[in-house]
Amino acid sequence: MFDMPIVCSSKGGNRWTDCRTGDSYTTAREIWSKAPAAAARKATADGVNGISIDETGGKFYIYQISGYTHERGLYCDLLNEAGEVVKSI
Repeated sequence: MFDMPIVCSSKGGNRWTDCRTGDSYTTAREIWSKAPAAAARKATADGVNGISIDETGGKFYIYQISGYTHERGLYCDLLNEAGEVVKSI
């Protein structure tokens, strides 16, 4: 689970991006080691299929999480720096 790739868009880091799709990747292990626990819990939850991060300074500020679950359907959550959902789309 921790080494499965998660699609992310990244700002401020030196992350490799696939030129065919524009996708870059991270893992749950990397998220848990660099992001606040509240944001990491949301970013690695079942149904998440993409996140947006700011990697400036080596820490992850996860500001958007998107995915699909049976309960919520298709969703996109915007997070603050503490990992709290400030808006759901």
